[in-house]
Amino acid sequence: MRTFLKYKNWFLFGLILLIFLLYLDKKTMLFVGNIKSNFPQFYTYLKFLSNFVENFYKIFVVFVTILGFYNLFYKNKREGGIKIILVLLIVGVLSQVKYLLGRARPKITLETIFTGPTKKYAYASFPSGHTFLIFAIAGILSYFYPRYKIFFYFLAIFVALERLLNFAHFPSDILAGAFFGTHISNFIIKQNLKT
Repeated sequence: MRTFLKYKNWFLFGLILLIFLLYLDKKTMLFVGNIKSNFPQFYTYLKFLSNFVENFYKIFVVFVTILGFYNLFYKNKREGGIKIILVLLIVGVLSQVKYLLGRARPKITLETIFTGPTKKYAYASFPSGHTFLIFAIAGILSYFYPRYKIFFYFLAIFVALERLLNFAHFPSDILAGAFFGTHISNFIIKQNLKT
């Protein structure tokens, strides 16, 4: 029983992920596609917002990288700098797992298809790398800058939704990215790194 309680979050995540993979991914993407075809004017505004979020995301990641290095060389914030850079590196490496799994993006098909190892962007959907990274960043920055926690998680949710509405990822890809990103940042926060 103690082992189950220790891994209950992983069990629940696996169960929810399975439900999305088998049933809700396709239904959600059909709904989003319906919005796109039935309300083209709304979707034009959404496209503008999507481009804004994508550009802001890139600028924010660069800012966080600079912040990490700044804190690394600033005597009183060295541990924060190490942890920020560690999160960026670990997520950067782990998010490449999607190329090993080879899941087709919703732009290709609404069916759940895993082709295995690939180098093609069109078959690198699971998990969402953008969502993985932004939730990991939100978690680590919320720890060091709790005053801005709402902003960090608002941005993370906005980026995740942008990936969904842009047909770049299925909901399960986004859920996996958010789950793994949150867990990676929590793991790094708990580490006692000697500085």
